[in-house]
Amino acid sequence: MKAPGPAPAVAVVVPTFERRALVLEAVGSVLAQSVSALELVVVDDGSRDGTGEALAAVADERLSYLWQENRGPAAARNAGLRATSAPVVAFLDSDDRWLPDHLEVLLELLERHPRAVLVSACALFAHGKAPSAEAASLVDAKPLCFFHDRVGTPSCVAVRREAVLAAGAFDERLWAAEDSDLWARLSLQGPFCLLRRRSVVRSAGGEGLALRAAASGAYLEALACSARRTAEEVRGLAEPERERLRPAADAAVLLVDGVVALAARDAERARTALREACRLFPPLEREPVYVIPRLRHAGTTAAARLDALLLALRSWPSHDSPTARVLARDCLGLALRTGRLGAAAAIALRRPLALAALARFLLVRTARRARGRG
Repeated sequence: MKAPGPAPAVAVVVPTFERRALVLEAVGSVLAQSVSALELVVVDDGSRDGTGEALAAVADERLSYLWQENRGPAAARNAGLRATSAPVVAFLDSDDRWLPDHLEVLLELLERHPRAVLVSACALFAHGKAPSAEAASLVDAKPLCFFHDRVGTPSCVAVRREAVLAAGAFDERLWAAEDSDLWARLSLQGPFCLLRRRSVVRSAGGEGLALRAAASGAYLEALACSARRTAEEVRGLAEPERERLRPAADAAVLLVDGVVALAARDAERARTALREACRLFPPLEREPVYVIPRLRHAGTTAAARLDALLLALRSWPSHDSPTARVLARDCLGLALRTGRLGAAAAIALRRPLALAALARFLLVRTARRARGRG
């Protein structure tokens, strides 16, 4: 346990559940940070695998260990927020690790950009050579965050604790998408600072919870709940911000309703929701980044996703918009990968660029088969 005294300026919250070996690696990566003045709060969300005993052997006064009955990752992170008074809180999932300068970079971003309520040092999961903090950009993340997580996983992020509490912290009803839900509401508190820099090492098996949530339908339910809550938050804003953001927030609710309808193969409901969303917020037609990430949640298998995307393509208001063109490209690629050549041909016959892509695919496939026979 850490010694009593004033809290450091930064706390690291690590939620965990049944990951004894992995959480030890995560904790080691925090304690090895180039920033040594920190407190580390591990919140054990009901593990029975000896996690507590393993962490008790870690001889570092900066480490605190909390155990609670299993209530989900949002509740575990909120318990960590309550356990510290540090003005800055960084998060690390227990199946991830940080590179040694990760926290140093996050703190530099916050110092450089005092208006930022959130900083992320691996926004959009960048790879390659690590840029310096000077390359970071301060952005108004709304309304894009209503539709798409442009921030990254919690392991990438540090926040100003006061702003997170003002936003309502993590929604403990959600067992999936609880991070992107908070980012959307936090974007109403102030700008974000994003740096495309790879400083988190993610576990190869770290998507298990997300995959289970997607397969069970919990992920779509969480997206719908998040969109509705964000819309409620927007309706509580003062003018003129409320008037500016309300169409986007309401469109985000309708877009998720459309995705749910696509997943259920309810063509009429999907068409109505998608068209009303585009009417309220025309950038949905012009900027695919608002739409495509949501549509990809309409199926849990490649075949189901293709059927849903084909229905979305037929239901989309304008068949010539940039979003429709990207959607057609995605449909074509998925149809080719899953061997649905009839569906690929149907798309290609209506779109010249898609027809050229299909022709190239067939030529390459024919050539490969010829080499195989030779």
